[in-house]
Amino acid sequence: MANTTTVDLREPLKSPGPLSAEWWDDDSKCVVVRGSLFHTDFALRLDLEKRAFLDHIESNQKLDEALQRFTNQIIDLVWKERLLRRADARPLAN
Repeated sequence: MANTTTVDLREPLKSPGPLSAEWWDDDSKCVVVRGSLFHTDFALRLDLEKRAFLDHIESNQKLDEALQRFTNQIIDLVWKERLLRRADARPLAN
């Protein structure tokens, strides 16, 4: 069974509440962005190739718009983590 990779987005994005991105396969083109902001819990799919959320927060349009503005930053943080994980997985040269 694959392990879930989770990146805490709270500090890099200066989020006022819990916010993270997670995925199960480093080759997946989608991640799940989870959080709880302004009394709204959410789990939204983010397509890394399309650079767009596939889901929206229907109950809180302002929060949804705020997350949309952070799309590129979230994607950059996910790719950075994936590259670090790949570098850590490489065997050391002799």
